[in-house]
Amino acid sequence: MKTVQKYYANKEALNQVCRDLGIVKSKWDNYMKKMQIRGLAVKNFSLMSTGQKDFSIEIYQELARNFTKMYKEKGIQKEVLYKDLFVYKDKDNFIINEKDRVVYLEKYEQHGAVYGDVNPKLIYNQVRVDSEIASLIEYFTKSMNSTNERQEKYKNVFYSPDEQLEEIQDEARINSWLDSLKNKGVRVFAGLIEYPIISYNFKYISYEDGLNEISSDPILNGYFILLFSSIKDDIDYFKFHYNIDYNYETLSKLQEKFPIKFEFPIENIEKFNFKNEANNQILNTLANKYLELQSNKEFTKIIPDAYMLPFAFNSTPRIIGVKRKQNKKDENDKKN
Repeated sequence: MKTVQKYYANKEALNQVCRDLGIVKSKWDNYMKKMQIRGLAVKNFSLMSTGQKDFSIEIYQELARNFTKMYKEKGIQKEVLYKDLFVYKDKDNFIINEKDRVVYLEKYEQHGAVYGDVNPKLIYNQVRVDSEIASLIEYFTKSMNSTNERQEKYKNVFYSPDEQLEEIQDEARINSWLDSLKNKGVRVFAGLIEYPIISYNFKYISYEDGLNEISSDPILNGYFILLFSSIKDDIDYFKFHYNIDYNYETLSKLQEKFPIKFEFPIENIEKFNFKNEANNQILNTLANKYLELQSNKEFTKIIPDAYMLPFAFNSTPRIIGVKRKQNKKDENDKKN
């Protein structure tokens, strides 16, 4: 029989979340009604928060997912990472991949400001598509850009009735495409991830020659994930696992020790627009500059493998669908 690895809670992190969300531990049952986490009633949660009992990774994952949802309900954009909720009793026995991250893709059933202005997007499909469904997915996905487009159009204008009307129209379009997808048996799931990448800054140094000075700039970039799933699969949410080869702290250390600067003779640069040829040329040049440092011993102490440096999201995710756990009443209703 396989032994389930268990860990004790990070009491400080757990208590901070409870303070943020106004959770009263003695009334944990009130929150459990929404969470539905088996094995975590009031007594067990009390033992968890005081470090008296250890729990499985799955419990912490479920907690992180539900805490994140509660933050969003309060209008706070904060992602709770399950790894932050526990500590390692014995590091030698730690079996989780340190590079692994997981976020939760929740049902996206109506227009929401939380996701509206995040680019770029990562799109995944688990539906058997025909031409009609493919077109609906395309229209819906493109409609998600409406917030950015509207903000750009009115960036020099004080908030106006025209802009308010366009915002209503944008919201209506998104909701209409969602309804159309639902009618075709397609459900949309969405989530946000942060992924450290090497980006760049640029400034003109010669308008006559069209020269820019490019300088490397590591950032923690946000990505909006859209996943399309069949309603028939009855998925409650998805776990989106992805790896980070070099975290933001490592990239910052790289920047401190080996900043990259070069002149680039090109105009009309648009950062993060990967359809823009200038962006791709600059990133390729940056990559080659780092590869030239591969023989430098000080460089390899920070970055053992320059080929793994991230200039965009380059992880291969594992996406796991989780079905809603049915209680006995639900099961009896289905039988009858």
